[in-house]
Amino acid sequence: MGEHWRNDWLSQGIRFSSVPLSNHANTSALDVEAISEVSPSEIEVRLNQALEDDDWSAQVEISRLSLNKFGEQLTDRALAHVHNICADALFNDESRDLRTRIEDAINHYKEALKIYSPQEYPEEWADCMTNLSVAYSRRIDGRPEENIDVSIQLLERTREIYTRESHPRKWAIGEMNLGSSYGHRLVGDRATNEEAELSHYCAAETVVRFDTQTRNVGDATVKYRRKLY
Repeated sequence: MGEHWRNDWLSQGIRFSSVPLSNHANTSALDVEAISEVSPSEIEVRLNQALEDDDWSAQVEISRLSLNKFGEQLTDRALAHVHNICADALFNDESRDLRTRIEDAINHYKEALKIYSPQEYPEEWADCMTNLSVAYSRRIDGRPEENIDVSIQLLERTREIYTRESHPRKWAIGEMNLGSSYGHRLVGDRATNEEAELSHYCAAETVVRFDTQTRNVGDATVKYRRKLY
C-alpha cells in the first residue's frame, strides 16, 4: 500500500569524518563484531558500499553500529541521514520479522524528523514524512483505522513541499499514495473516501501526460481507473 520513496543517500555523501573514502569494503559476509572497533572512516566506507550493493541487512547492522558507536560525534544532518538509512533498510529487509521491522523503521524515521524540518531541510523532511506515512499504512501494531489516518495526515503535509509545479514526480507519487490510503480507509463515509481515492489517482495522471519520468506511476493509474470503471 503506497510507494516508498527511496532516498539517494549515495549522492549525498554520508560522511562520519573528514577522512576521504578509501576503497569499498566487502559487506557480503558482514561480521558486526569484527568491525565494531574500526574507525569512523572505515564504517563510512562499509555503509556506503552496503548502500551501493542494496544490501539491506548490512545497512541495518552498520547504521545501528554507527549510531551506537559514533552517534554523538555526528553532525545533526549526518545523524538524521543514518537514522533514515536504517529505517529504509529495515522497511525493505524481508529477512526480518515484518511487525518488528516496521515498528523499528517508524522509530528511526521519527528520530530523523527530530532533526529534519520543512524550513531547514525541506526535501529530506518531505521524503522522510512520505516514507513514514507508507510505514504507517503497512503497520501491523495499533488500530488499522488510526494507522491509515496517520498515513493520510503525513502525506497531506508533504504537499507543503512537493507541489505539482516544483516537484511533479514526487507530487504524483504523493497523489498515488493518498489514493491508495483513501482506498483502504476504514472510517468515514465510504462514498466520500472512494471519491477522494479516485480524485488523487486522477490528479497523478495529469503529471504523467507530460513528465515521462512518472510513466510507471501513470501505468498504475491507468490500470486502476480501468478497474474502477
